[in-house]
Amino acid sequence: MREQLKLVVNKYNLIEETQNGFWTNFNQYRKEEPNEFNQNFHDYSIEKLDIWIHSIAYKIKNWPECDYEFIAIRMEIEYAGSMVGKYEACYSMCGEYEDDYFVIY
Repeated sequence: MREQLKLVVNKYNLIEETQNGFWTNFNQYRKEEPNEFNQNFHDYSIEKLDIWIHSIAYKIKNWPECDYEFIAIRMEIEYAGSMVGKYEACYSMCGEYEDDYFVIY
């Protein structure tokens, strides 16, 4: 299963897609919620921001029918040495974007 997951992730460039999705959400958050953004990212500087891939998972939902499967790629968001949030993007097994979650703690 691990090798199949790697093949799908690499074939459809899902790491890059997830990183792009993060930046889209991050910049949208910064623009649409400036007060909240400044509260969570005080004295914002990109040098203080660290993001990385936390996990890549194959998930099955709707047990026991198991009629929905997808890949979830989760990124952690750290700012100025503190964990401040996460971003998770979900893709079909054919590499199609399905949903994402941008969460600031």
